[in-house]
Amino acid sequence: MFSMFSQAANITWTGQQSHDWTNKSNWSVNATPSAGDTINIHNATVNWISTGGSIFGSTATIYNITGNSIITLGNTTATTSTPISNPRFDGQFNVGEGSVLNMNSMFSYGSSTIDGTINLYNEYAPGANNTLIFGVNGVINMMQGSRNGVEGNNRTSIISASLSTGTITENSTFSVEKRYLIAGYEGGSFNKNLYQSWTLEAGSIMGTNSTILTASSTALTATAEDFGKYILSTDSGGVYVQYVQAVPEPSSIVLSFLGFSCILLRRRV
Repeated sequence: MFSMFSQAANITWTGQQSHDWTNKSNWSVNATPSAGDTINIHNATVNWISTGGSIFGSTATIYNITGNSIITLGNTTATTSTPISNPRFDGQFNVGEGSVLNMNSMFSYGSSTIDGTINLYNEYAPGANNTLIFGVNGVINMMQGSRNGVEGNNRTSIISASLSTGTITENSTFSVEKRYLIAGYEGGSFNKNLYQSWTLEAGSIMGTNSTILTASSTALTATAEDFGKYILSTDSGGVYVQYVQAVPEPSSIVLSFLGFSCILLRRRV
């Protein structure tokens, strides 16, 4: 007796024929991915330009994108249409450092790790109880003409991030930094209220050398006392983490460079 459901596959991009996602010869199993599959793309340019109303993926679909890949899925032209009128992509999105994922609409489920860049041209919406883990350079950009979600009713997103906080030295000075993890487009406004009820919770917020930072209930100051603290919040620019960064004084940087230069000279002798 045959099951009416196909088994999820682990499928890898080979790019034997073209950059076209829809060409089955470009995939390891000689078939294009289906909802629920684990999709692996490494060091490739892949395009699926579509403007038809559809949803691809599911809560179980995993996109693994690594190795300076550039992936374009759906309609990346600014549009005022509802997301369902253009392709919507559901699942877990793991984008490696140096890779770029361009999409029409993204619904995130499960746990997504973002070390690279995701550019969204219509909408980001959180699935139920999803986790977003941002690396040091990870970001979700809402592009010109996009809107940041209309469906995420009663949703919770757990957000983790790695930050370049620096390390304290004898001559360190301090600055308060603000890094957007989900960034609204320039001139636009990030409206968290479009999600009806969207709760942000902090997972592990880590600084340089994997130091775990602690949440602050008061405004941060550029001092050693506030080094190691963070604030996770939203404003008209998007979802951000504010933290204190330790910066070596210029004299310390010069001395470090001179010391390095001396080492190089010794090696040449």
